Amino acid sequence: MVRMLLILLLSTLALHARGASLCVQADHNPAEVGDVVTLDVTLDGLDLTDNAPPDPDFTAWLGEAFELLATNRTLQVTDSNGHMGKQVQWSLQVLPRHSGTLVLPPLALAGARSKSVTLKVTPMPEALRRKPDFLFTSRFEPASPYVHQMGRYTVRLLYRGELVNGIVSPPAVPDARLERLSDQLVFRKVVDDTVYTVYEWRYALFPQKAGSWTLPPQTLTGQLYVDRRLSPVQARTPPIRVKVRPVPDQWPSGHSWLPVRNLTLSVRWADRPKQPHIGDTMLLEATLTAHGIRGAQLPDLTSTPPAGLRLYADPPEIQTFKRNDDLVGEKTLRWLIFLEKPGDYTLPAIRLPWWDVNTDRLRWAELPAQTFHVADRASPAQPEPVAGVTRTAAPAAKLWPWQLATALLALSTLILAWMLWRRHRHGTRTAQPSPSDTPATRNARQPCALPPMAFYQWLLREGPPHLKETLPFRQLEAALFHHSHGKKAQQAQAQLCQHLTRSKTGVEKTEKKVLNDLYPS
Repeated sequence: MVRMLLILLLSTLALHARGASLCVQADHNPAEVGDVVTLDVTLDGLDLTDNAPPDPDFTAWLGEAFELLATNRTLQVTDSNGHMGKQVQWSLQVLPRHSGTLVLPPLALAGARSKSVTLKVTPMPEALRRKPDFLFTSRFEPASPYVHQMGRYTVRLLYRGELVNGIVSPPAVPDARLERLSDQLVFRKVVDDTVYTVYEWRYALFPQKAGSWTLPPQTLTGQLYVDRRLSPVQARTPPIRVKVRPVPDQWPSGHSWLPVRNLTLSVRWADRPKQPHIGDTMLLEATLTAHGIRGAQLPDLTSTPPAGLRLYADPPEIQTFKRNDDLVGEKTLRWLIFLEKPGDYTLPAIRLPWWDVNTDRLRWAELPAQTFHVADRASPAQPEPVAGVTRTAAPAAKLWPWQLATALLALSTLILAWMLWRRHRHGTRTAQPSPSDTPATRNARQPCALPPMAFYQWLLREGPPHLKETLPFRQLEAALFHHSHGKKAQQAQAQLCQHLTRSKTGVEKTEKKVLNDLYPS
């Protein structure tokens, strides 16, 4: 009973040690003055036995920058990796009171603390001051981007009443790559005492060539039911003139053009022995992250290893994230380093240029040089006698009678077994396997049936020399020394076996031709 209570107590303490997390997120950012913004405050990781905390004082937390319109609270049970818990979420409908960069401070609740939230609020369009029945607008920023720089293209539809059979044409922008930043947003907007329904579409736009060009208008058709009357609606957004700047002269030649808002380059050893030796492998991992670009647009990083090292580059992992009306590209590169010779080595530093579009100037990101020592695999040294200590032979153990009897019994058993085997050999005639049928010989004739490591060793000992210079051989070698790539080792072995089959077929055809020439029919 005491043991059971102790287990329950430790389990409860472990669950509470997990801790709760608090997150605050806005449904759209940036926003305009008059937009009703939904703030989701999520408290996660509560234990089922915990009481849900009371509602915080959100009015004091919002301060003078926002007006709290409504609050909705939900409670649900969650399952995270087999751990049952509770989640509490508050949905706050808030109204920004003025334009500018508004900052919500961190919120503390139930021992958890959220991060601060920055909300960019732009002024209300002047056309809304006249309170029209509907308004169809579009905007693009920045006004003069660089070629391949990400711009934000936003289309908004605002209307009073109810829109019937409304159709908005999707954007078609020549000489640019367009990608949706978020799903269709729907929210309310308050202009004095008038409430509008807002539909908003946000896109990332990448100009593909420099020069002056125009974003074509978007069209809207439908019917609007407002003030008890149904009226046809047809509208077009005004065209937007864009001047796309070329690559600046300061950009270094020989490097891929990279205009982004922020870029970081990090490096770590994913796998490295404490003391590397000849024949070991090390795995170096570099991660390139940039804001305002797709992951596929990030350049590769190349490195030339010094003599004594062999470098294998894995295919890069490329990802693109959508965060707060932004695209974040990420590329992870991994290099498998095979250590061939002992000595001190330095992988040279890698410098990557990028253009900071916020400050409009050239910057450099650097991957620092990596230095390490590779030791030889010398045979272990024999222990030397300690000075001042005299080694003496151990006294011979006394031979007891029962030990002598056991030895004689074992010897007689061996002699009897040998005599029976000799009699069986002469009395029966069995077929002996020929040397060509031994397992070792069969494996030599069929190396492709061997496991990848044994196949690799066979290639080193007996394989054709030209195969050791092929790409599949290097891929096999890299995969064998990178333990998470068993499938790649099998693929490389299959390619090498195809080479072996073609070589064997060519030899057989040549031998047959020679025999035909020597013994014509």
